[in-house]
Amino acid sequence: MQKNDQAFGVIPLRQNHGKIELLLVHHQKGHWAFPKGHAEKNEMPLETATRELAEEVHLEVSKLLDTPPLIEHYTFNENQTTINKEVHYFIAFVTGDLVCQKEEIREAKWCTFDQAKKQATFSETRSLVDQVIEKLS
Repeated sequence: MQKNDQAFGVIPLRQNHGKIELLLVHHQKGHWAFPKGHAEKNEMPLETATRELAEEVHLEVSKLLDTPPLIEHYTFNENQTTINKEVHYFIAFVTGDLVCQKEEIREAKWCTFDQAKKQATFSETRSLVDQVIEKLS
């Protein structure tokens, strides 16, 4: 059986000593990626992404980059079902004190772009980091 699934997230950025860093989260399922989640009823994509950011790591968007969301596609199997996943990520500078939602996030780490590419579990996440670098240059 096959199922299509869609989620929305934010690729969180901050300035730290003149350098831009991004936040990776260590999901309870074991992988390092960006915060994301599913839309609630009648919720728009950006609303979902910012709500998930607040719930998972207690951060808020301070400046959204004026660029279309980055789209990540991947497939995985779960309970004898093939899931075709599509995640739309908004790129944004964020503020707030980092606090992880323990039900979903083991830990979170601010990284340089190079550190993020080493820390990321999946090639799709590394590709997103490269796309963020491209958008910022």
